[in-house]
Amino acid sequence: MRRLMTTSWGLFALVTFTTLSLGVGCGGCGDESANNPIGDANPGKILANPTALVFPATNIGETSSATVTVLNTSANGDLRISSIRWVPEGASREILPDMTLWQPSGEIEPNGAPIELKLNWKPTDNVQDKGSIVIRSNDPAAEELIIPVSTPALAPKVIARSMISFPRVVAGRTEYQTAIIQNGGNAPLQLFDVLMARQNSDFAVSFPKEDDLENPESDSLTIPEGKNILEPNEELPIRVSFSPATSNPSTGELLIQSNAPEQIFTIALSGNSGGPCISLAGASLADNSLDGETHNMNFGESQIGVETTKTIQIENCSPSNPLTINGIQLSDDAGGVYNISALPGTVADGDPLTLEPLTTATFAVGFSPTDEVPKVGRILIQNSDPTSAELRVAVRGKGTNNVCPIAVAEGVVQGSGGNPAVQINTIPLKTIELSAGNSSDPNGQVASYQWRLVSKPIESTERFEPSSTQQNTRLFLDFAGTYEIELSVTDDQGLESCTPAKMIVVARPNEAISVSLAWSNAGNDVDLHYLRTQGRWNQSPGDIFWQNITSDWGQIGNPNDDPSLDIDDTDGYGPENINHDNPVPGAYSVGVHYFADNGLGATYATVRVYVEGTQKLEIREKFLEQSGIFWDVARIQWPSKDVIRVDRIYDGFP
Repeated sequence: MRRLMTTSWGLFALVTFTTLSLGVGCGGCGDESANNPIGDANPGKILANPTALVFPATNIGETSSATVTVLNTSANGDLRISSIRWVPEGASREILPDMTLWQPSGEIEPNGAPIELKLNWKPTDNVQDKGSIVIRSNDPAAEELIIPVSTPALAPKVIARSMISFPRVVAGRTEYQTAIIQNGGNAPLQLFDVLMARQNSDFAVSFPKEDDLENPESDSLTIPEGKNILEPNEELPIRVSFSPATSNPSTGELLIQSNAPEQIFTIALSGNSGGPCISLAGASLADNSLDGETHNMNFGESQIGVETTKTIQIENCSPSNPLTINGIQLSDDAGGVYNISALPGTVADGDPLTLEPLTTATFAVGFSPTDEVPKVGRILIQNSDPTSAELRVAVRGKGTNNVCPIAVAEGVVQGSGGNPAVQINTIPLKTIELSAGNSSDPNGQVASYQWRLVSKPIESTERFEPSSTQQNTRLFLDFAGTYEIELSVTDDQGLESCTPAKMIVVARPNEAISVSLAWSNAGNDVDLHYLRTQGRWNQSPGDIFWQNITSDWGQIGNPNDDPSLDIDDTDGYGPENINHDNPVPGAYSVGVHYFADNGLGATYATVRVYVEGTQKLEIREKFLEQSGIFWDVARIQWPSKDVIRVDRIYDGFP
């Protein structure tokens, strides 16, 4: 049972404070009319503030207080109070042991000091409590003033993000986002289940361990023990993964089933959604925001008096919509220690820059510490991504008297026998052997290495092998284009090189005609076809494809004028490459056959045509809805070297 006006778990306690001398016994209890004559020539006028009292929401087991003030608003009459009573309502009510203690009597002179009635509420359950304060006085207009008192019905409340949105994720890869479920109510929140609304294998939910929030591999697939009930303000982290089978837009719903009044809270999930999409490399997602920042850039310790620079890469992660960069600026340079340089394209002139789908741009951030005090700056990137129109990056660093190690990056084409260099020109499908062995530290030794691809051809999926943290590593050039490489080294005191070493590798086809194909979903089997004038698609010897990787097309017996399929990729993202030197005069056709989706649905294909090393045609992200489709891409005229776009879809080979 709950007891009123007690010090332990009672619902209400009523206390009167007044500057009047109020009787506390029962001396005036028997004859209220003697204290409340109806015929007073100058009666008082009672006013209660508030006229109805509603307690604020209060957590179970906690105490809140509320006050009602009683005033006499008459200009010339005394307000005589004969009684003040507390009348509880509802099934939980209890009568006070001694009502006479709560029947004071007395007078309030015109404009005299008010009476304050204080009530305390300490809820023990979710049930709403009600009652009334009843005041009898000589006010003829309100001989019995009733002040309703009530409490809100206590309830738990689920607070969480209403949407979790993933930008474009390459099919077969997995990205994670962590969200928080919080009990924003005032009663315990019982979580019955957190699950996907419908079968969509692109999305999954798991529960991070409190001591290992950064490692998805340690997540639990069920709500952790003891976390199925959240007290008010208590939180439960959840992790949502997105592993798309295709590059098509994907949606889902995450359901939180609980004892909250709404019972089911829905979080909308989306991935590979349309619209401009911005993502950053070189700045990590922020765990704790200082001023609305979504990303962090950490210089760590940097040498005092020397500028340390780092690169941030902006990517338009949309497969179909251009991204506009309206401005890149320091909103806080931390007293001049941070600066921005090497702004991309027209942004350097103060004009917007348009990034086409899946393309990138970079800029440099410099840090010139003057002392050992930590400094925080802020970068603002204004852009057309509706979800991150003002993307904010917190920049952190501190000075040190340690001397920066010096990064030296060099490379050589594998098997070429050439000398190591920082600028390499070669052809696609070559491997570059990279070395950081000449890096050094003036006052210590180099302890670790970090290689990074600042930019690469859009469809390239290559990574450093065996890893990006080895002194010596390798990079396979899977597509034609430019590969910009950075190397940072760290000394045995944890200080990173002030300036990263940079390398540029340009892979350019050297054949007369070179055609490359890539696609979006690992696991799809997409085939490149190359047809001569008198040939028929999918038939030897006039079509070069996976069943006919080369044929004697030119001078009989001379392999130097024969085309060849150099890569046949059956379960990756490509590339497939066909190269042709010394072509005889005629017309050559380029086609793509969606051989098998392997249960993964549609895919997006990209074809590039190079003539004597110059890109003459690029068609990106062509939607191939289902297996069996044939895409007639282009015609190449020789010797005019004209490339004519066809871009036509057929249901099967034409």
